Parts: sequence; C-alpha cells; structure tokens
Amino acid sequence: SKKDHKNRKSQFSMIKALDFDEKQMQKFDSLKTIHFDKVKSISKEIGNLKEVMYSKMPDREVPPSFLDSITDLIALEEKKIDLEMFRHFQSVREICNEEQKEKLSKMINDAIKRRGRRGNSKKKE
Repeated sequence: SKKDHKNRKSQFSMIKALDFDEKQMQKFDSLKTIHFDKVKSISKEIGNLKEVMYSKMPDREVPPSFLDSITDLIALEEKKIDLEMFRHFQSVREICNEEQKEKLSKMINDAIKRRGRRGNSKKKE
C-alpha cells in the first residue's frame, strides 16, 4: 500500500542519514522486523474495533456507553503504538554512536513537529 511505501521510504532515508555500518545495519534490520510485526498486530486490532463501531451506524439508537467503551479501547491500542514507537527508537538509539544519536534525536524531533503541524488545517501566514 501507499502508506507502507511511505514508511519504508522514510525508514530508508533515516538509515541513510544515520550512515549505519554493516554491523549496525544487521542489528537495525532485526529491530525493524520485530517493531513492524508489533505495530501491524496493534493496527489490525484497531481496525477490528473500528469495524465493530461502524457496524452500529445503521442502528437508530447507539448507546453512548457503547461508543465511549469502544473509543476507549481504540485509544488504548493507539497508546500501545505510541509506546512501541518510543521503545523502538530507544533500541535504535542504543546501536548508534554519539554523532548518530544526535542526528536521530533531531530527526525524531523534526518528525514530531511535522506531525503536529499536520493537525492545523489552516496555515498561519
């Protein structure tokens, strides 16, 4: 999918920028595989929960307690993804030298800022 391609592309440019040697690359590859498996599993659960929620759309009356419960469950799964991302980057940081650690921190901070700006629908001029 397009999203997977974008993720792979950003992962690749990140690794390129960090300039990992062969040994670091091997460690990163195994970390990446574990990370993607975890995120994929959590994302699948989020999709299942959303399917259940939207299956109630045709119902005339959907109890607010149902919507509260299911959106809380979705939020818990989203939280797991955030924690997994944080732990993944902690692990990646451990295989970096000092210079690479600085680059990684800058890339992560830049990505967080970009994501935050994405939430603003109107650009400030």
